[in-house]
Amino acid sequence: MTVDNMVNKIHDIAGMRIVFSFVKDIYSLLNHLRKRDDLTILEIKDYIANPKPNGYQSLHLIVAVPLTLFEGQRWMKIEIQMRTLAMDFWASMEHILFYKYDKQVPPHVVRELTEAAHAADALDKKMHGLRKEIMGSLEAELPDHPIDPM
Repeated sequence: MTVDNMVNKIHDIAGMRIVFSFVKDIYSLLNHLRKRDDLTILEIKDYIANPKPNGYQSLHLIVAVPLTLFEGQRWMKIEIQMRTLAMDFWASMEHILFYKYDKQVPPHVVRELTEAAHAADALDKKMHGLRKEIMGSLEAELPDHPIDPM
């Protein structure tokens, strides 16, 4: 194990998950991160705009951040996952159920999980509509999706 191997071969030496109330907030943070000089976005996987076939939604980023070592500063890759409360609940339950079935999930359970993912998405959209109604014109200033998908 060397620092060079960590830098060149490990793309998520550290990671974090940020859970938001609203989808718009995810894209607002993404746009903020794009403007920062102290990190570089290397990769974006937008499973919100393009959910996985099972219904999984989240925004995944690989970013490079400076890390100060004895040898000097190196840029390390970390993963950031951003999702709403509903997305996080669904992903957590799906994970628990898959391990309960030792990853051999019956087809009817897979269908039910996919339907539940659609229900979580519908809940996010319903909450967004309510937020928009309450916030009025302030809501119009927040971006729905990133301006440039990179």
